Amino acid sequence: MLPAVRMALSEAAALVAAGVTHLKFEHENAPGSVPAFDIDLGVVAPDGSFTLAYQFKSCQGLENLARNANSAAKQLVDAPAKDKWVVLEVVAGRKTAGTKAEYDASPYTRGIADFKANYPGIRLRIEFADNQTLTL
Repeated sequence: MLPAVRMALSEAAALVAAGVTHLKFEHENAPGSVPAFDIDLGVVAPDGSFTLAYQFKSCQGLENLARNANSAAKQLVDAPAKDKWVVLEVVAGRKTAGTKAEYDASPYTRGIADFKANYPGIRLRIEFADNQTLTL
């Protein structure tokens, strides 16, 4: 199973367990439509609008963390949802083990700080290889 699919299914299960009853997977504008967006998982209100939109990415190591966060955020910028979340899963890579401690001591924190400045309306959750989580 692709990591992003597994992540979406896991998040959906948690939402259902919390009482959410209307979810939609893989919703995007028609090709060439403006604005363009891509929602991996959305929470749908009774009127059919999205209240919450997620984009999921898996990263090998810390080296591509900011690039993956920015790529996911671009897919949500114009999504028709009040709350937007990028969720990154970090697994061991060639250069780093993908742990939170490694992240805290690395220069990669700068790229994530830039992400928050560039996408202030999008929340970010990073799930590290050592099962620690950073939520911004």
